[in-house]
Amino acid sequence: VKMDLSGEFIGISGYNNFGFALSDLATARAAACSVGLHMTYTQPEVEKVLRNCNPKALMVTKEVVRQRKDRWWSIEDLEGKTNVTDVVIMNLDPKELASEQKRMDAKRVGKGRIRLHSLLEFVQDPEPSPENEVLVDPYKCKGISAEHPVDTSKKVNLFTLMYTSGSSGTPKGVMVSTETFMKDIGEPTSASPLVTVSYIPLSHSTDRVKVWEFLVNGGRVGFAFYDALNWYAHEHSKKEGLLDSSGSENNVRQLFEQVRFLKPAAMSCPPRIWNGLYYIFQQVCKRRLTEGLSPTKADENALNYIREFFGPRVSFLATGGAPTRPDVIEFARRLFPKAKFVDSYGTSESGAITSNGNPVWSKGVKVRLADRPEFGLVGLDEGEIQVKSPQVHIGYYKNSKKTKEAWLGDGWYATGDLGRMDEYGKLHVLERISAVRCLRDGSMVFPGKLETIVEQAELVYQAVLDVRPDKNVVGMVVVLDSIAIRRYCAEKGMKMNGIESESKVCDEILCQISIAASTDAKKLNLHPRAMILTLKPWTVENGLLTGSQKKRTKLILGQFEKELGKAYELATKL
Repeated sequence: VKMDLSGEFIGISGYNNFGFALSDLATARAAACSVGLHMTYTQPEVEKVLRNCNPKALMVTKEVVRQRKDRWWSIEDLEGKTNVTDVVIMNLDPKELASEQKRMDAKRVGKGRIRLHSLLEFVQDPEPSPENEVLVDPYKCKGISAEHPVDTSKKVNLFTLMYTSGSSGTPKGVMVSTETFMKDIGEPTSASPLVTVSYIPLSHSTDRVKVWEFLVNGGRVGFAFYDALNWYAHEHSKKEGLLDSSGSENNVRQLFEQVRFLKPAAMSCPPRIWNGLYYIFQQVCKRRLTEGLSPTKADENALNYIREFFGPRVSFLATGGAPTRPDVIEFARRLFPKAKFVDSYGTSESGAITSNGNPVWSKGVKVRLADRPEFGLVGLDEGEIQVKSPQVHIGYYKNSKKTKEAWLGDGWYATGDLGRMDEYGKLHVLERISAVRCLRDGSMVFPGKLETIVEQAELVYQAVLDVRPDKNVVGMVVVLDSIAIRRYCAEKGMKMNGIESESKVCDEILCQISIAASTDAKKLNLHPRAMILTLKPWTVENGLLTGSQKKRTKLILGQFEKELGKAYELATKL
């Protein structure tokens, strides 16, 4: 209001903190429209987003003012490239402001000076009254008037723009009306007391909605820090299937030092967090076994170790944001057997779709599977997942082409995911349509799903698949689990020397995969002779994992190109 921004877009970005939530609430109360900007955008990506929605002001944490240029975007590189004129810094003391402004002015070239402000300049302590309490009646937040993305003769009350992360192409601004946003936050999580932790940057729709949901319904939210590198890894790997974040703590210890202090009753975690916790659990369990505890006692001791991370009040847990491995879900359920656990599936464009595979009936969600003839999916219980509900948003801002591709009319939205409905009416997400690959014989392969199944095999530590359209089998490179393979050799009377070329190990791995997948591995187009074994794990140090623990698939497959070629020949002959 002080900056006369009513009716304008206001960009918000930075590490998750109370100032971010406060800025979001203030924007809504001031009859403006907030725009969540991912910290992990590149400079070209953020410039496209800002040109798309054209905000005059941004509210950011000081880390965004000058981020590393080789990694993400920064405020200092926006001068003269967009219409942004003012930047409010949430966590910068007014005394530091002058030197920061002077530094930016010294670097400025040409026109377009950006003025910096401290959030403390705008903080007030008004007299308590219904008019000053945004959370008394959130429907007072009317948003701003905007054109409908398809029917430009219509106007909509736009509450916020939620831009996609850019992990699957140019970021798109999901238009969220006041009506759909309030419906999305109206049903509180079944936790008592209504206390949660927010640690995902609020440019992400999941935590943004959660903060509003808890506050509007009388709950409390604590804020914890989790480095943006982790969210970069999450976003840029989730579209490729299940996350490559197993085999590492994923920096969760630092996060849960804060979580333990905040004592949430409800907490939602993406697979990256659960994978990190599961890895710590496994390492603790192994240590307890070496100390002489029985398997049962070692298991319970390790579970108690992880339980302490959460504090004493947990009654609701969830996973979502990307598919989670079945063994990790089982571990999460065992942590707090009396707590409600939800494996959720949804999109930024539609909100929640399923809970533990069931459509969220309480929110009016309907799901159907559409035929995809190019994959041979016609009239079957598999197809593209399409959803209809009061929470489905209205389209992409100033992007009628993409809106018409995904919003099908009559309220239905096409998710771009392939799914299967089982005999109990539960929906199983198979793969992003863009990630599906076909072999020479027309067989479909879901790389992300299949790679995760392979990594559930006891003898497998890491795995990368090689799917080629000119082949009839799927090749793979497997890093053997050092402990499991030594135990296997001892049981079978085999020597470790030369174990990488032992065909019996490949056969055993396929047997374990068949058990994990509840189907014959051959039906998954896996062949024991198209498998390359190695004992050398992929690490950040040897350059085969990124700093965020994501596999460098092309480099890995490149190292084994000759071996894979020979393996394909052998598999074809057999």
